[in-house]
Amino acid sequence: MNPDEIEACWKDPRNRKWGFYYCKADPRVIVPKSIPWMGWTINAARPSALPVLGLLLAILAAPAFLAAGVGAAPGPVLGLLAVSVAVVCGLSAHLASPPALESDRRAARLASAALRPDYFSECGCVDIGLFCFQ
Repeated sequence: MNPDEIEACWKDPRNRKWGFYYCKADPRVIVPKSIPWMGWTINAARPSALPVLGLLLAILAAPAFLAAGVGAAPGPVLGLLAVSVAVVCGLSAHLASPPALESDRRAARLASAALRPDYFSECGCVDIGLFCFQ
């Protein structure tokens, strides 16, 4: 699926059931809510939705419970909770973004490979500055 098709699925109101996003064609597990500034929701049609939701809840709750369990003061517990929320928000934003196209991935791999100093010797090219000849 390309990003335009994913966006079309996300905008289709028929893919929202019982307050959840439910679209088997969308490969994302976490998607933006219908009003994007309100956060994210899970794609209930994906088999990995419940494990991912459990992992996100564990990331949120575990540090605060561990800190409170060892008798930490409320300040550090709240600080850990704030960091946990930031991690979950960042992870959700990353998982909700449409997957990159294969051509984008290939271009990124080539660009990162070309930055390595040994790239030209590995590919058998002759580097003359801007161009590479085989």
